[in-house]
Amino acid sequence: MRPLAGERPAGGLTLVEVIVSLALLAMTVLVVSQAFLTLLGVARGSGDLTLAGVLAVRAIEETRSLLESRMTAEGWAEAFDRIEGRGPAPFPSPYSRYEYELLTDRVVIIPPGALPCWPVADSPAYCALPDHRRNDIKWITVRVSKEGRTLARVGSAVIGGMRSAEGGRPP
Repeated sequence: MRPLAGERPAGGLTLVEVIVSLALLAMTVLVVSQAFLTLLGVARGSGDLTLAGVLAVRAIEETRSLLESRMTAEGWAEAFDRIEGRGPAPFPSPYSRYEYELLTDRVVIIPPGALPCWPVADSPAYCALPDHRRNDIKWITVRVSKEGRTLARVGSAVIGGMRSAEGGRPP
């Protein structure tokens, strides 16, 4: 039996109800998928930041190892003098999408000749070094960027000349 005009069919939905339900479902799926895509973008961005920080620390440690691999006071001082700013340059593969720049700033802590120098038994040549090597610090900053956007900046200090706790030069 067919329902009369204006009556609701028993046990079924009208076409308007079906269309409204589908529209609500589509909007819900759209909002949820947009939230999911936003979360994916945030996760990718934080991964880029983390990797940039790791690469910056790696570049700092490579620079510091130039000094720390020297076994004599003279070698240390020569390596200190060779630390210079460079870049921007890409990291080696597989990180070639990231580039870094090494910035240096030389700072004299104590003016040359302001402190006396006493040679020690294990490093008598220490006092023979020019004063600027004993009193300088180089602030090293590595800036890592990707697609022109700076993602990380890490800094460290390197001392041009210092004595170890035992009174000698560092290795």
